[in-house]
Amino acid sequence: MKSVSNFEANNLNSRFIHQTIMKLIVVAIFFSLFSNLCLAQKRDNPKLIPYELNEKWGFINDKGKIVIEPKFDEASKFSDGLARVSVGLNEGFIDETGRFLIKPEYRCAHSFSEGLAPVAKDCEGFWGYIDRNGNTVIEPKFSWAGQFHNGLAEVLVNVGKDSYDGKTGYIDKSGNFVIEPKFDDSESFSDGLAMFAEDKKRNDGASAYFNRKAFMDAKGNVITPFFDRAESFSEGLAAVAINDRWGFIDKSGDIKISPQFDLVIREFSEGIAFVICDNEKTAAIDKSGKYITECIFDETWGFSEGLAAVQYNGKFGFINRKGKFVIKPQFSNADSFYNGLAKVRIVKENWIYEGYVNHKGEYVVKPVKKEEIKQNDEKVEFE
Repeated sequence: MKSVSNFEANNLNSRFIHQTIMKLIVVAIFFSLFSNLCLAQKRDNPKLIPYELNEKWGFINDKGKIVIEPKFDEASKFSDGLARVSVGLNEGFIDETGRFLIKPEYRCAHSFSEGLAPVAKDCEGFWGYIDRNGNTVIEPKFSWAGQFHNGLAEVLVNVGKDSYDGKTGYIDKSGNFVIEPKFDDSESFSDGLAMFAEDKKRNDGASAYFNRKAFMDAKGNVITPFFDRAESFSEGLAAVAINDRWGFIDKSGDIKISPQFDLVIREFSEGIAFVICDNEKTAAIDKSGKYITECIFDETWGFSEGLAAVQYNGKFGFINRKGKFVIKPQFSNADSFYNGLAKVRIVKENWIYEGYVNHKGEYVVKPVKKEEIKQNDEKVEFE
């Protein structure tokens, strides 16, 4: 039997220790990446809902428990792990613990999208972009700036001597123009396409908003014909009007649902859109154009979390994707579901009460008094 020298033994021990250390490093890296991924997912999807109490805003969870005390003058939904809130006239951004990550030092701001947020120190001044750490990534130089979608953001620049002589274009995350500012009216990218208005001066003096609309890709190439009117793409389809009748096109510009509706009031969401019928009532359709409800609703919101708020005989309830009522009509007004809850309102003894219900229609946050209805109010307006 061959003996092992001290040198060989030490060498074997060194190799074993080295291999063990390398394995531990790989495991540590794996768990670090996994933890960061979980954290990123947590940041992207905090289960918190803006909540108003005594004219101040905070956040509740889906059980109705206050997680962030109401102390802000306004609050938006979380986006990219941060929520835009207002303190007085200034806006900043908090994390899901309620701690300011970006101090309220902007007069105007939009929520984060794709890691950046448009902000302006003065609403009448220039807009730029900041990252989640509050660092300025794109210097303030735009008359207005929108959120990033599909890697591009719509911005407005002044191209003439007058302050109102502006054109919109699209920039990348370096702040460079990918599509030069040349549009009088346009929209953000959605489903990889952006809507813009025909560059044509109107004889009636109306704005370009009323011009015909078409869609372009991320390089500025016109992809579809021009239509009388149009709405942005959602779930691969866009509502367009031809001769005062509305239908839907696909991303090639081909008609997928023939123009037959008086109006499309809710774009496709979870495979269902809402249209106005000849009787001026609203109905739900699927992506083949088939009606899944009758034309019976007075008002509707888009589908969210499998349910849609609809008004029937003056009261709001919620239907499922088969068009059946899951929560019977009983509310004076209702919002879409978000993170498991929907805000609902009822009117009782000349007061508007506001609460939150779950998917079963059960109150998770019981209705509380919000606003008194004045006797001379002809119609109650809900925020």
